Amino acid sequence: MYSLTDLNNFSACDFEAIRESGEVTRQSLTSDVLATIMIPEGWTVIPECRGEFGGLFPVQCRFSPVDNPAVVVCLCSPGELSGTWLLLLASPDGSVLRPLMSGEQLEPQLTAQWLARVASLCRFGCTPRTVASLLDEEVVA
Repeated sequence: MYSLTDLNNFSACDFEAIRESGEVTRQSLTSDVLATIMIPEGWTVIPECRGEFGGLFPVQCRFSPVDNPAVVVCLCSPGELSGTWLLLLASPDGSVLRPLMSGEQLEPQLTAQWLARVASLCRFGCTPRTVASLLDEEVVA
C-alpha cells in the first residue's frame, strides 16, 4: 500500500492520521514498513497492532533474537511523541534503553546494519546492558 517513498514523505501527523483510521490500516502501514527491512536470520519481529507496547508510536516493531529474547531493538515511526524515526536498543524490563539512531526518514539499509551489529553481539549471549556497553565502545571510522 505504502512505498518507501510514501513513508519518507509522511509527516508525524500523517502517521498519526493513519493510526487513527483503524487497526487494519495500521497493520497495513506496519507491514509496509517491515517489508523494507532485512531482518537477521534467527530473529523475530513483533509489531504493535493494538497498543500492546503502550501505543506510543503509530508504528512500533520489536526485533529480538529467538535465542536471546532479553535483547530488543525497537523501530518507532514519527508521531505525536517524536517527529523522527527512532531505533532503540531496549530490555523487556525497561532497565536498558539506548538510542541507536534517529532520522527524518526511514533508512532500511542503516536499520538492517544496526540489527546485524546487535545480532553479532547476541551470538555471544550478551545481555542488553553488555550490548549497549559494547556499542558505546565501538569506534566507527
